[in-house]
Amino acid sequence: MMCSRKMEREKLPNTRPGSRKMGRATSVRCEPKSKSLEGYVERGLFDSREQIKEDALLKIIEAFTNYTGHEIAQNKFATIMLRCLHFIKKGSTKEICLATKTIGLLAMIISRGDNAHELFEESLSTYSKPLNFEDASVKKLNCLAMVTFVGAKNFWEIEESMKILWQFIVANSDSKIILNEESAPVLTAAIFAWSFLLTAIDGWNLDNKYWQGAISYLLNLLKMEESVCAACVDALAIIFEKNCVEKFSIEAYKAFMHSAINKVDTNMDQKQWKTNIVEQIKEACDQNWEIVRLFEDENSLQTSTNIGKNCPTFSTLSQLTKMKFIKQFLGDGFEVHMQENELLHQVFDVTPKNNPSGSELYVAEIEEVKVKYFSPHIKKSTCRQVQQRFEKSPNSLVSKARTQFMKKQRMLAQERKIDDFRD
Repeated sequence: MMCSRKMEREKLPNTRPGSRKMGRATSVRCEPKSKSLEGYVERGLFDSREQIKEDALLKIIEAFTNYTGHEIAQNKFATIMLRCLHFIKKGSTKEICLATKTIGLLAMIISRGDNAHELFEESLSTYSKPLNFEDASVKKLNCLAMVTFVGAKNFWEIEESMKILWQFIVANSDSKIILNEESAPVLTAAIFAWSFLLTAIDGWNLDNKYWQGAISYLLNLLKMEESVCAACVDALAIIFEKNCVEKFSIEAYKAFMHSAINKVDTNMDQKQWKTNIVEQIKEACDQNWEIVRLFEDENSLQTSTNIGKNCPTFSTLSQLTKMKFIKQFLGDGFEVHMQENELLHQVFDVTPKNNPSGSELYVAEIEEVKVKYFSPHIKKSTCRQVQQRFEKSPNSLVSKARTQFMKKQRMLAQERKIDDFRD
């Protein structure tokens, strides 16, 4: 129930029935009754004051980043989604930034399914409007990429988000636009998000006509700021790694169609295109970049990253791009999500071992909580009341023992997860 409705029903303090309250009317503060995460969701997000709403969003982000709010993400999914989308449409700049971060984390928590797809569809309609260079644009672009990566069910839904990102890139990389310290990171983020979604799709399913000329466009952007240049090189490398150059180059597409009709091998043509692109990249970029060397030697990429005590190796640029984007989005929460989030286990093919080689955990097969108490000869009705008092009261010995037992089970489950990733 909204705070304003509650305030209407509340009586002013120190006011007796039948008497009037003299003097200036005082306002009644409607603070969240509970500091729990549920309290922030149910009351904080609906408060009329910006500070209360921002605090609520920050608490939700903190919980989702640390992967401690997965239950409320499922139970209060609709509330969180609708309120955050409302903030994105009509909120302040800070509310927009916090709301987009919350939606992206919400997608990571609920993983793939009907809720994730609903979140994707609602977000897509929100971000379909043209974006511009503003403080919240990077957050919006990253959020769109994340909800698409998690919630899209097929390749054309992913391509729809890629088109939104590409329209932003084209509109904001015109030769008449002068990039500065504020606008360059936004364009870089858009290209990075576009490349991230490209890693999640089979290149041969892309639209044959829409992406023609994308390679030439990315090559022209190599002359811009260094961060933009690096993002373009990554995008070009992923296009070649996906082996779908014909989708992004008019010349390559014509040669592909010619070879298909005349049954001619196009491998030599592809090598020549790749050589020409490498030469253009070398002229515009630092030749010491690892990604530049990758164009010359496709098998040179062997990168590993530390996740807890694990050190998975990435042998493809697509895998490395996924890791970089998700790690950048989660920030400090990347490691805990890699340990506990099953979605990331699937994305990075990380499978916890069933028999950890770390410290052995001794867990009893059966544990019971029993409490004996003396019941004197009293009436049966009174005896039942006494029994309920001992067994169902929150302060009873049975309840306290049960609570200790549940805490122990949670600690053991957490220790199992940690040991699985230590191996």
